[in-house]
Amino acid sequence: METKKVVKKPSGFKDNLKRSWKKFCNFMKKKYDKFMKLPKYIRIITYVWLIVLLLLIIVIFGSVINNKAQAKYKTMEDKMAEAATKFAQENSVYGSQDSKNKVSLDLLIDRHYMSEDDKANKTCTGFVIVYYNDADQKIESKPYINCKRYTTKDYKEYVDVDKEIIKREK
Repeated sequence: METKKVVKKPSGFKDNLKRSWKKFCNFMKKKYDKFMKLPKYIRIITYVWLIVLLLLIIVIFGSVINNKAQAKYKTMEDKMAEAATKFAQENSVYGSQDSKNKVSLDLLIDRHYMSEDDKANKTCTGFVIVYYNDADQKIESKPYINCKRYTTKDYKEYVDVDKEIIKREK
């Protein structure tokens, strides 16, 4: 009598995946059956805790996404302040603390102090209030932007209806 050698067929990725999925399903079914044998009040408490945990994860995830978006706008504001300060120094358009100048984002882009790519998104508009701080003896810049999902605090306070590029405030 001859014994036959059983040659194992090499298993592929698909076969391993099917086997692993089947093991996982069996494991989960056993856990579910065990869970369903627990008293009802324990199951309810577990469901409540799972819901709380899920909500907590959603809040944390949303917060992280929101912070990333806020950082994009803050970067744009910083670039605008830097560009407006440079523009004011080179063109002597800064006043005193009592007399502030307004420099538009479009002007900064037109004069190549910023590029169109520096905008957080294409719908953003804005301006920078520039003045000379007598106490610190330096030029100060405060950027204001208005985008689809973000507006700088106090933006509406400085928006001009007449659309002048540089305007002295009183």
